[in-house]
Amino acid sequence: MSKPKSNSGSFKKGRKKTGGRLAGVANKLNRDLKEAILDAAERVGYDGKGQRGLTGFLERLAEKYPQYYSPLLGRTLPMKFTAAMSVAIRSKEDIIRELKQRGIPVTRIFDQAPIPVLELETKVRDTDNNAQEH
Repeated sequence: MSKPKSNSGSFKKGRKKTGGRLAGVANKLNRDLKEAILDAAERVGYDGKGQRGLTGFLERLAEKYPQYYSPLLGRTLPMKFTAAMSVAIRSKEDIIRELKQRGIPVTRIFDQAPIPVLELETKVRDTDNNAQEH
């Protein structure tokens, strides 16, 4: 007979975690790599000599290589936005007045033809009509 493993219950559902990294703590390698990347960018700066530090480096990256800066920027934005809104139904005149105050051209918004609505007619089959008559 084989001897049971000493950790035979360690992966059972509901068992508390023991050892390892605490939840939320970054992997040491990832943390060190991020620090090194930021330090290097800080030293390079905008002009290669550290001008304006990390901000300068990112400015230069955005100007010279937007194809690399854009995804970087995208990773820093939150994935979900939450917003509270209150919506009040207003008249067309109120909306036009507010748009004009904000400098938004109004002519193209309300001058468009209304969107056609498809109207479906219900057709009664002849057999239904005949059945109802009899």
